[in-house]
Amino acid sequence: MHFLVSLFYILVFFFLIYKMKFFVNYELSHKTIASFFILKIIAGITLWWVFTNYYTSGDFISYFDTGNVLYDIFWKDPNQFFKILVNEEFVPELADLNPRFEKIIYNDSRTMMFVNFIYRFFSFGYFHVHTIFMCFLSLLGSIALFKTFIPYFKDKKNLLVIAIFFAPSVLFWTSGVMKEGVLFFGIGMLLYITKCGLEKNYTWIKIVAVVFFISLLLLIKFYVLIALLPGLILNIFVSRSSEKKILFKYFSILILLLIFAESFKLINPDFNLLKIIADKQAKSISFAKGGVFLYNKKHFVCIDFDKKETQLVQISFKNDTRHNQYRIKKGSSYLQWNQNNMSDTTYIEQSVDTSLFSIDYMIKPANLVLQIKRLNPTDFSFLTAAPSAIFNVFAFPFIFQVKSVFQVISALENLFIILLLICAFIFLDKKIEHKAVLLFCTSFVLILFVLVGFTTPVIGSIVRYKTPAMPFLLMVILLLIDTKKLLNKFTSLSKLVFKN
Repeated sequence: MHFLVSLFYILVFFFLIYKMKFFVNYELSHKTIASFFILKIIAGITLWWVFTNYYTSGDFISYFDTGNVLYDIFWKDPNQFFKILVNEEFVPELADLNPRFEKIIYNDSRTMMFVNFIYRFFSFGYFHVHTIFMCFLSLLGSIALFKTFIPYFKDKKNLLVIAIFFAPSVLFWTSGVMKEGVLFFGIGMLLYITKCGLEKNYTWIKIVAVVFFISLLLLIKFYVLIALLPGLILNIFVSRSSEKKILFKYFSILILLLIFAESFKLINPDFNLLKIIADKQAKSISFAKGGVFLYNKKHFVCIDFDKKETQLVQISFKNDTRHNQYRIKKGSSYLQWNQNNMSDTTYIEQSVDTSLFSIDYMIKPANLVLQIKRLNPTDFSFLTAAPSAIFNVFAFPFIFQVKSVFQVISALENLFIILLLICAFIFLDKKIEHKAVLLFCTSFVLILFVLVGFTTPVIGSIVRYKTPAMPFLLMVILLLIDTKKLLNKFTSLSKLVFKN
């Protein structure tokens, strides 16, 4: 039955590909787009197979399971469902799947849970139907990206197709029941509607659509929206003036945005952007080492993963319908942070704390971890750490570090991009056109790489989190490189080799 339902939806989406006006594109045939869709489904099933057989867990499992729980709650008690939707009311069934579902500060995983809840109305509870829906959603985003940028790559169409549809990391991560599929849908549609910020005329329908897709990116991955904004705002100015002094305009906009972001801490100290990033980094470094992470109102603590059975005591209360709580055994050792200052780590050698904690996460130690520079919430600390952050995201994993087939693919992808960059500098197009588009893509890549590099020490996570930037990085290279010079050089070398 699983196969039949999946096949039915594949045929439905084939029908939409051939009938929807959105897919009418003289650069890509319907047959080609349909083949891209099938390729994405194969990639999505591969992602599921890898995580279920080699990693035994994945975000998509909790998203799918929580979507099912929300679906059951919706039919059993619609009032409770809408309370969850509006007020994030605590639900014990959800706490078992995601301990921080009741978190007051918005957790972007909630968006994926509700996406899977919507899919559940059509899937009958079959997992791969969710995969097929996500593949179609991300395909819409990829087609939107292609339609947005093809006017600037008329003589490099096939290379643009490869950049958007065939980059291995993009194909893999955007085809599963994960955030990246929704993320690419949001990015692609936002840039398509705004023409990469260069659209001059907006109807009310377009304005509503822009607000919707900005909101979607805000809810799915806020830092990606932050990376997009400077380039978008620059292009809005360029579309109403010219490309003259475009670098000056960009840096002026970037400085104004940074000042604007920094000014929030004057209104509320909790909105200190640098502190938020530094705290995020502190947590990420701890997560990379693995452990059991617990929290209460005052503290956030980490206990060694292998010591969870000997150092934690589970406390249950008859009147507590929320979730189990834990007390740390006296004499235990662990890392501790104050909730209002995550950048300072305290090592507790002999615990005397008798307060109760809730489990946030349990994480096994990561295989490949980078030693990244610890950030302080100061401008100097961030500026000095930025170059190494960009390098880490750009270069890792190195080919000699890999420990699995999929890490080999990521390492080869990095090596291929490095070779392309070298070619771009050797065969640089001296008459660079479309500077606004080039600067938009470059700024998005650099800002996203900086943010990921600041906060992500696990190499496997870096590969995934930089996925949104990969098509744009390849487009930067395509805009810089003179393909005619490169082809002529390659032809000359080929003739020389065959002559000898």
